Amino acid sequence: MKSVLSFLIITLTLVACQSSTKTKGKTENTSTSAKTKIYKAEDLIKGEFIYVDSSAVLKGSDFIYGVVLDDKAQELIKKTNALKTDQYDMFPVILTGEIIEKNSKDTWQQWLEIKDIVEVNAPKSNQIQLQTQ
Repeated sequence: MKSVLSFLIITLTLVACQSSTKTKGKTENTSTSAKTKIYKAEDLIKGEFIYVDSSAVLKGSDFIYGVVLDDKAQELIKKTNALKTDQYDMFPVILTGEIIEKNSKDTWQQWLEIKDIVEVNAPKSNQIQLQTQ
C-alpha cells in the first residue's frame, strides 16, 4: 500500500508538469510486421505510460487509467524497459484498447485493457534547471 501511495504521488507530480492529447487523424501501426493496420482517431488512446513497483498507469491530458497487466501490457513493459534511463520514466505511447469501469475504493476507477500497441517513443527529457541569482 505504501508503494502504491508513493507511485500515485509521483504520478500526480508528473501530471502537473506534462501534457498529452488524444490523436487526431489516422495513424499507421509502426510494428515491423508485413501487414499494416490503419486506425481511426477515435480508436486511439494517446498518453504517457509508466510502470513502477508492479503497477502500470496510462496518463493523458484528461484521464488517468490503471493498466490491466495482461500479455499485451507485459509486451509494452518489455518495450519500455529497453528504453528506460530512469525508474520513473514516462513513455509517450499510442495504444488501442478497452476502458473498463471498476467500482473500487482502493484502486483506479477506470482501467485500460490494451488491445494493440501502435507506437512507443523514448521518454522526453524532464530535466529541471534552477536559476540562481
